[in-house]
Amino acid sequence: MGRPRKFNADEALDRALHVFWSKGYAATSMTDLLDAMGLSKSSFYEFFGNKHDAFMAALRRYADREVARLDASVCSGGCARRLIEIQLRGVIDRPTGEGDRRGCLTVNCAVELAPHDPVIESAVTAHMDRMEELFHRLIARGQAEGGISSRQDARMLARYLLNGLCGLQVMAKAGRDAKSLEDVVSTILTALD
Repeated sequence: MGRPRKFNADEALDRALHVFWSKGYAATSMTDLLDAMGLSKSSFYEFFGNKHDAFMAALRRYADREVARLDASVCSGGCARRLIEIQLRGVIDRPTGEGDRRGCLTVNCAVELAPHDPVIESAVTAHMDRMEELFHRLIARGQAEGGISSRQDARMLARYLLNGLCGLQVMAKAGRDAKSLEDVVSTILTALD
């Protein structure tokens, strides 16, 4: 029987998530991870495996939280169109100070890692599929309520919305001004008319 673990794995993973999200996968060193997580090398490797394994666990945690956040919004029963607008404007309303231009971890991975790592590509695709499904439910509800036009297919609108949200996140991370981001949000919302 091994020695009992002397650290909280969830807290350690949250710290790893923060480092990966702030620095990116390639720029995160093992020293960065060990320092942030407060672990020895042996504890890290014993519990988390290697850097890639820890990253995948952090990415799954991030994706699960984002999906849960959107799912709570979808299930809230609020006006579907307004909930979509809140999601989009949330990108603009995030602080832009030091460390706050991390963007969306999944979008960052789609750009930085997915083209070169099939495991990450699969995780990114799975997350995007989950988000698309939630947007589809929200749009279909909005169409049934009459707040979103039924001119377009709900699935097509969900894909357009997801694409627009991802692009908006990239623009915000790149430091585009609020007016430019507002223009994008306004244009995306016209697709719902």
